[in-house]
Amino acid sequence: MSHTRIKSIKTKIIILALIITTMVTLTMIVISNMLSVSNLNSLINENWQRNIKGYSDTIGNWIQERKTEMNVYSNIPIMKTMDWRDIYPYLKRETDENKSVYNFLFIADKNGKYHTVTEGLSGSIFGREYFKKIMEGSTVVSEPLISKTGNQRVIVVASPIKDNNDEIIGLVGGTINLIRLYDFIERFNTNNPSFEFFIINKEGFMITHKDKSMIMTTNINEQSLGVETNNEFTDILVNKEGVIGRNSKETDKIYYFSEIPNTDGWKVIAKIPKSYFMSPVNKASRKLIFIGFIGIVIGVVLAFILSRKISRPIENLKKVFDKASEGDLTARANIETNDEIGQASKGFNKMMDTIEYMTYNDELTGMYNMNFLIKRLSHIISNNTINDSQLAVIVIGLDKFKQVNDTLGHNIGDKLLKRVSSQLNKIIKDEYDICRIGGDEFAIILHNIENEQYVSSLADKILNKINIPWIINKYNLYITASIGIAFYSEGEEDANVILKNANMAMHKAKEKGGGRLEFYVESMDKELIEQMNLENNMRNGLKNNEFFLRYQPIIDINTKRIVGMEALVRWKHPSRGIVSPAEFIPLAEENGFIVELGNWILTEACMRNKELQDEGYDPIYVSVNISPVQMQEPNFVNTVFSIIEETKLDPKYLELEITESVFIGNLDYTIEVLNKLKEMGISIALDDFGTGYSSLSYLHKLPFDTMKIDQSFVKDLDNDKSDKTIVSTIIDIGENLNISVTAEGVETIKQLKFLKDQRCYSIQGYYFSPPVSNDEFKRLMK
Repeated sequence: MSHTRIKSIKTKIIILALIITTMVTLTMIVISNMLSVSNLNSLINENWQRNIKGYSDTIGNWIQERKTEMNVYSNIPIMKTMDWRDIYPYLKRETDENKSVYNFLFIADKNGKYHTVTEGLSGSIFGREYFKKIMEGSTVVSEPLISKTGNQRVIVVASPIKDNNDEIIGLVGGTINLIRLYDFIERFNTNNPSFEFFIINKEGFMITHKDKSMIMTTNINEQSLGVETNNEFTDILVNKEGVIGRNSKETDKIYYFSEIPNTDGWKVIAKIPKSYFMSPVNKASRKLIFIGFIGIVIGVVLAFILSRKISRPIENLKKVFDKASEGDLTARANIETNDEIGQASKGFNKMMDTIEYMTYNDELTGMYNMNFLIKRLSHIISNNTINDSQLAVIVIGLDKFKQVNDTLGHNIGDKLLKRVSSQLNKIIKDEYDICRIGGDEFAIILHNIENEQYVSSLADKILNKINIPWIINKYNLYITASIGIAFYSEGEEDANVILKNANMAMHKAKEKGGGRLEFYVESMDKELIEQMNLENNMRNGLKNNEFFLRYQPIIDINTKRIVGMEALVRWKHPSRGIVSPAEFIPLAEENGFIVELGNWILTEACMRNKELQDEGYDPIYVSVNISPVQMQEPNFVNTVFSIIEETKLDPKYLELEITESVFIGNLDYTIEVLNKLKEMGISIALDDFGTGYSSLSYLHKLPFDTMKIDQSFVKDLDNDKSDKTIVSTIIDIGENLNISVTAEGVETIKQLKFLKDQRCYSIQGYYFSPPVSNDEFKRLMK
C-alpha cells in the first residue's frame, strides 16, 4: 500500500516553502536596510536642520553684540562732544583691543563727514545707505560695501550719537572685514574639509565665503558658485529656512540654510556633500548585506539538495514545453507520475491537441487553413517526388461575397461560407486536401494528378456547383466563383510561389467578370505590376482632374429628336494617354475605387444636364451607369439623393443603368434599393440585357423603365439571323412587360431599319453620333 499511494506534490511544495521562507527573511533584511537608510537619513537631516538654525542664531547674537557695543560707544559722554581730538585716543585704544573684530572705529557728524582711527583719515559717508538709516535713529548693520578707507570689503555696524536734548548729532561705527567674518563662521566647521559655510544677503550675493574672490561678486544662482544651476536655489531667497538638493539628481551636494536674526534677510548656508550622509548608511548596509549573503548561501545549499529530488519531472516537462514554444505542434509529454505534475502533463497534451487543431483548421468551416496549406505544400515539394505535371493548386474565390456581408451581415455570410465549404467537401471528398485560406477564398492541393485536362474538368465541376442560386434564411443569393489554377514548376522550393500564382490567376478570372477559371501564365506577373501601378495612378487621377465625361445622344427615331444622353467616363493618363474603360473600370470595381469614381460621375452628369436646362435647351434625361459595387453600398440611396439635392436636377431627368450582375448576391436587397430610387422619381434601365445572368423571373419583380439591347446583338443584325431573333424577342418582352427598349451600338442604316420595323424607336450609336464633349453635345442639341 505504501508503494502505490500518491506522492502528493503538496509535500514537495512544503519543503520548497522552507527555502522560500528563507528568501522572504532575506527580503525582510533588505526592507529593514531600506527603512534603516530612510530613518538614518531623516535623523541626519533633522540634526543638520537644527545645526543650521543654531548657527544662524549664533551669528545673529554675535551681530547683536556688535550693535550693543556701538550703542554703548554712542552713549559715552566723550562721544557727545564730537571733538575728534578727544575721541581719537579712546577709539584708537578700543580699536587696538578689538582688532579681531573691527578693522577700525570711526565717528561722523550729521553731515556725513567722518574721522577714522586709521592714520586719521577722514572723508564723507553722506551718500551711504546705512548713514540715512542711522540719521533716522536706528542702530544698523550695513549691507556689504567697499570701504572708503582702504578699499576693503566690509560691513559697517553703527549707532547714532545724541546730545542731551536727544537730537542726533552724529554717529559712531566700526568696520568689520568680511574675511574676518568668514573666520568667525569657519568655527562651525567640524574638521571636515568637504563642508562649506557661507553667508548671503537677501539678493543672493555672497557676504562671506572661503573663496575671497566670490565675496560681493557672486550670486547664489550663478555657475561660478561651484554647483550646477538648479531652480531650487530660488527657494533660499524666498524662504527663511530649509534644505535643497536632497532629492535632486543634478547635484551631489545638500544645502541647509537659515535666516540670521538681527540682519536684513541675511542667510547662513551649509554646503554638505551627499557622500557624508551615505557613509553611516553604507556601513549599516554592508552589515545587513553580509547577513543576507549568509542566508542566501544557506538557501542555495538547501535548494540544490532538494531540487535533485523534485526537479527531474519538471525538467522533462520543460523540454516538451520548449519544443512546443519552438513551433513543434507534435510535442507531447510522457510523464506518468501519480502527482500534480503527471496531471499537468496530461492537461498539456490536451492543450497541444487543441492548439494543433486551431493552428491547422479553420474555426468557421472546420476545413484546413492557410497554415496547413503552406506546411503541406512545403512537405510535398521537399520530398522531390513530383514533376511538372504532378502537383497543382486550385484557388477558389467567391464573387460578390463582400456584397452579401455588407448588405445582409456576417451571420448570413458565414452561413453561406459553411454551405459552400460543405459542397466543396462533397466534390473533393477525401481525395485531396482542401483549405479555406481567406474570407471567401478556398484552395485545393492536387497531388499525383494525371494531366491538365483533369484539373480543368474538376474546376468546371466546382463552378457548376457554386454558380447557382443559394437560399440562406429565405434570401435568394446569386453568387459565382472565380478559379485560378497554377502548376508546380521544377526548381521552385517555396510553397508560397505556387500559391501566389494560383491566386493571381483567380484574380485574373475575377477581372474577366468572374464565374470562370484561368490558368496561371508568366505574363500575369507583369500584368499584376502594371495593374498595381494603374491602381495608384487611378486614385491620383481623380484628384488631378484626369477623368472626364463624354455624352452619347439617345434618339427617338419617330420624332428624330434627342431625348436623352448616356454619360460615359474617360481617363486621360498623363503618360499613357487615353486608358480604355474596359481596363480601369473592372479594376476600380475590384479595389472599391468605383464608389468614389461613380459618385463623381453621377454628380458631374447631373450638373451638366441641369446646365443644359438652365441655358434653355429642351429638357432631356441623362443616363448614368451604376456599378454593382455602388449598389451594394449601405448609403447608396442617400448618396444619390444628396447629389440630386446638390445639383438641383429634377429626378425625372435622371436614369440609372444597372447590369444583370447586380442580381448576383441579394436580390431582395436590390429590389428594395431600386424601389426607393423609383419613389424619388428616378428612371431605372437594365443595361446589356441578355449578356449576364438572364432570368425572366426578375423582370416582373424589378421596377425597370427601360431595357437596353446590348451592342453585341445589334452589330451582326445585317447577317446573323439568330441575333435578329434575339433582338426581336427582347423587343417583344419589353412590349409585353410595358418596358421601353433602347438599342445600343447602331452603326448602319440596315440596323436602324430592322429595329424600326421591330418597333424599337429609341436608338443610340455611331450612326447618329459617337460620345462627344459637353460643348459638342450642345451643338448637336441645336
